[in-house]
Amino acid sequence: MADRALAWSEQEIRDRRARAEKWHEARRQIDALPEDERRAVRRAWDCAPYPADPSYLLSVLHSYSQGRIDLKSPPFPLSRTDASGARIANLFASSDLFVTILKAREIAADPDRHPLAERHAAYHHLQLAASKNKDRDRAAQNRVLASQLFLRLGELENAHA
Repeated sequence: MADRALAWSEQEIRDRRARAEKWHEARRQIDALPEDERRAVRRAWDCAPYPADPSYLLSVLHSYSQGRIDLKSPPFPLSRTDASGARIANLFASSDLFVTILKAREIAADPDRHPLAERHAAYHHLQLAASKNKDRDRAAQNRVLASQLFLRLGELENAHA
């Protein structure tokens, strides 16, 4: 049993070292990107529905490098997740402000002309419309607008942080 305990401890050290090296590799890849891509990758990773594990991040980076992931419209909704990959429900503390889908599209087209509360409401409305719309093309358009609005809101968050 003593040998087994020692072997387990040594294996744990090797596993942690290997995992840390994967995180370092992922960070090196991200740091090698131009600033705008680096921000977009980090934003997408913060919103990805994957566990906070370096192998998942390296997979996302590989898919991006191969052109299989478009950072402007990733294959998952842009909403923050926790370390386990579960979505955080109140990304922008959903607002009681009601906007029509047409108003939400107008806000997404030029977010800087609208108050922050309207931008948040528009983001939520576009996400909801995208998930419920049976017209796949329109749903995709709403998803893209929501993604663009989300990235813009993230830029504003970072500017005020």
